[in-house]
Amino acid sequence: MAIEDIGPRLGHALITLGDWTGAEEVIRRLPAGDAGTALLRSELAFVRGDFEGARDAARAALEDPGVDRVRALHRVADIELYLGDFAEARRRAEQAREAAAGAAVPIALLCALLGAAAYFSDDLDGAEATYREGLELLAALPDDERDVLVEMVLKGNLANVALTRGDVTGAAALHAEVLKKRREVADARGALHSMHGLALCRLRAGDLPAARELLEQTDQLAAGLGETLERAKVAQTRGLIALEEGDNERAYELIRGALGSFETSRCLYDITHAQVALSRAAAATGREREAVELAAAARATTATRGFDLLRRLHPEVVFSVADRVAGALTAYACGDALGLPYETYPPEGPSGATAEQIETVHARDGWDLGSTSDDTALTLLVARHLVDTGGEGSAETFLDLLGEHAPDIRGLGPSTTEAVRLFAETGRIGQDRAGNTNGAAMRAFPAGWAVGIGDRERRQRLVIELSRPTHRAPDAVVAACVLAECAAWAVEGASRALLLEVAAEAAAQATVTLAATPSVMTAINEVITGVWAVPDHGPSMEPGETVGAVLHSVHTAPSLRAGLLTAIGLGGDADTVAAMTGGLLGAGFSREEVLSRLPYANRLRLPSAEETRRLADRLVALRNARLGSWNP
Repeated sequence: MAIEDIGPRLGHALITLGDWTGAEEVIRRLPAGDAGTALLRSELAFVRGDFEGARDAARAALEDPGVDRVRALHRVADIELYLGDFAEARRRAEQAREAAAGAAVPIALLCALLGAAAYFSDDLDGAEATYREGLELLAALPDDERDVLVEMVLKGNLANVALTRGDVTGAAALHAEVLKKRREVADARGALHSMHGLALCRLRAGDLPAARELLEQTDQLAAGLGETLERAKVAQTRGLIALEEGDNERAYELIRGALGSFETSRCLYDITHAQVALSRAAAATGREREAVELAAAARATTATRGFDLLRRLHPEVVFSVADRVAGALTAYACGDALGLPYETYPPEGPSGATAEQIETVHARDGWDLGSTSDDTALTLLVARHLVDTGGEGSAETFLDLLGEHAPDIRGLGPSTTEAVRLFAETGRIGQDRAGNTNGAAMRAFPAGWAVGIGDRERRQRLVIELSRPTHRAPDAVVAACVLAECAAWAVEGASRALLLEVAAEAAAQATVTLAATPSVMTAINEVITGVWAVPDHGPSMEPGETVGAVLHSVHTAPSLRAGLLTAIGLGGDADTVAAMTGGLLGAGFSREEVLSRLPYANRLRLPSAEETRRLADRLVALRNARLGSWNP
């Protein structure tokens, strides 16, 4: 029999047995331009972790009219699944299923793939149903027509579902059954996966010695096969064990090495999972900034790619940033409404009101009880503007929108009022350095919510553009850049100490860019060193005084509730300081959690839950579109 006839089947068998060198020799002897050869080359590249090479070869095979389309489409779908494009994986798998025309074994294998896409998307019921569908197709066949390898793939995947649901005993039993069968048929790569699955079961059961032993065996087998991807997964699991045992530095090094391997293979789900794990290890070793950056990247990718299983597995890391933005916006409005009766202009010192008196909620003269001021109105307006412009922002468009809504906004400051008047009369934005107040800073939070933590330059450009209509004084814009920076980091879970760190960096950069005075930087440094003191008249609308008051309130308060009381207790521009304090401290919670922590919240006239959610979802979609846009 000619090599062209037996080569593809022989090569596939050698790959299954783990003899990749033998498979490579078979490929070398086959016709280079043949579709079957391309598929075999794709399969070998795949098991070696070269997913891009595997995809290129499979796509080339798919172009050949004589190719086995079911096999080729399945090959492409499997690769897309590993690369993290679940939508494309499903599309190709459904095409293959149609092309299979009812053939049970190919469809059963496709059920394994479609079930995996559902599983990693956290549709556990859908995944289980799809796996069982595949097993039922195989069970209906005569014994000599069943494919034991496909059956073991389906059962191994069912074991993963069971473990995820917390059925450790059931998962371990299934993995053990599958491992036994895979060893009987010499499925080396399949055995590798089963051994790792069993190790995870032992880990979940708390049997660390058994888990370590299985991981050692798995690693040895993976090394013998040259299976770099599985070795990286083993390293990550070992890192998680070290983390559980408190060996945090070792955990960090193991998981960081695993992440490097995943990045080489460009396997996006594994990259994202490793970022989550490394974030935990970085936090445990005191590398908070790295932990926040890694978690932010993982959350963005999870949201844009639908890796929702990670939310279930690591809810403390993969939380909803949109929930946090909704909480920040709600707490901002709460601080504004609670502080409004205590705002003084010209500024005066603390009112002397007790916490009980402040939280009773009083109406300011001429205002309805619980009203918010222009602070909340303008922050909402900026948020809507960013959503409507796709996050780009335009000074002229924003000022036009502001002019349209200005008659309905009470309490507009002098700089904003004058800018609206000038634009209405001339269609121009002023060119002077007017507006040296906190008006730009108090509406800068949406720029922080719409732009991720890794893009400070873009965020500062956006803040400068949206400040330009009303506040062109350099110090005012520096203050706005600082508060937008803090808003960006707060919703990603940054500690108060880290917020001060990034505030100082943003102030230094913006001060140079705008040729501003060092007043904002000085205020931040005073808070960092613990020497900041409230002015005798209370915080005025001067940018440096406002930034100092906000960061002092955030840094010293033990809770959101206490932070608002601290901010209002400083006197002066109490509503603005309390609003921004709330916007930072509330970023650690959802809207519902914020409301539950403030017993007076039901007496405040807050933005509706529907509008808050809509703006939060769309602002975070803008944020994630850039932060989670990497495409292998």
